[in-house]
Amino acid sequence: MEYRSKTLKIFCRIFILLEILFSTDGTVGLKAKLKFELNGLFEKSGAVGITLAKNKIRCIRDCETKEECLSVFYNFDSQECVMHNKQFESSSFPVPSGTGAAWRYYVTKDVTGICSPEHLYYRPLQFCYSVHEMASIDFTLINDFCIARGGKLSAVTSQEMNDYFTDFLADRPHNRVCIAGRKQPNGSWELDDGTAMSYFNWYPGQPEGPTHKCIVMKDVSHGNKWADRQCLLSIDPSRNTYNCSFVCEY
Repeated sequence: MEYRSKTLKIFCRIFILLEILFSTDGTVGLKAKLKFELNGLFEKSGAVGITLAKNKIRCIRDCETKEECLSVFYNFDSQECVMHNKQFESSSFPVPSGTGAAWRYYVTKDVTGICSPEHLYYRPLQFCYSVHEMASIDFTLINDFCIARGGKLSAVTSQEMNDYFTDFLADRPHNRVCIAGRKQPNGSWELDDGTAMSYFNWYPGQPEGPTHKCIVMKDVSHGNKWADRQCLLSIDPSRNTYNCSFVCEY
């Protein structure tokens, strides 16, 4: 009986460590999971907030109050809570640069059922998504990739969404981000479902090419502004010239 009691206590402690459910208003909206492979690592660059929290549960609750927060680094010694709007377990983002034995990393997941477990969730826009990379710009392949997973290539339809893309993709491995939108014969731009586009964030001088019928978000040095591009660029992949990141929306 004593053995079973001890086993139950150990199980409960492990459960609390791995699956923390929390809410500040009495409802459960997020789940946080410890990522063992990032134990001892942390990253403060690009954080959306840094607080002092007396324990990991308080740190995760701080994350819940900041809608753009997707993950946290927590230091059990200094009680620092570092919040991010990206998840470092993804190959789309670099390995954290800081080290320290007391650091632990937790990623949050939506448990309201709005998103599938494998997708990320941006609460302010109720936006479910996943981030991917393509070795060359081929919008047909990119669209097919998202559709095969039950989604679609994400469109940037507002300043808020553009700001979020700019922020959470700041550390992207590829310079460009391929986004939805296609030029029509009359010069207007539409989404794949025929919806007319009304928000644009063109780089000065863009759009420019009569054969450029798709859209990419340029790199940070160009202010993450948009440029029109050919929908298929057959470039030598060894040059790594025209690769892009892209986001599938669900």
